[in-house]
Amino acid sequence: MKNKVIKIVALMFLIVFAWAPWMDRDSNYALVTDQYSVIGTDEGGTGCDYQVMWAPFGRWVVNCEEGHYVLFLGILLF
Repeated sequence: MKNKVIKIVALMFLIVFAWAPWMDRDSNYALVTDQYSVIGTDEGGTGCDYQVMWAPFGRWVVNCEEGHYVLFLGILLF
């Protein structure tokens, strides 16, 4: 019984970290734009604003030229 409870709790943690509900669009957008000093988003010229999409264990932040993966810890991987 104890082994079964441990497996269920571990599975619940895995699901929560894969979903990462605490990651919102604005914080991921700010992380990527601050890191790469993006010029010409919506206001400036290219018309290519960043979009934030769900990805396992994080978020995928893309525009028309490049994409970046943000880990659930708020670490920009690439």
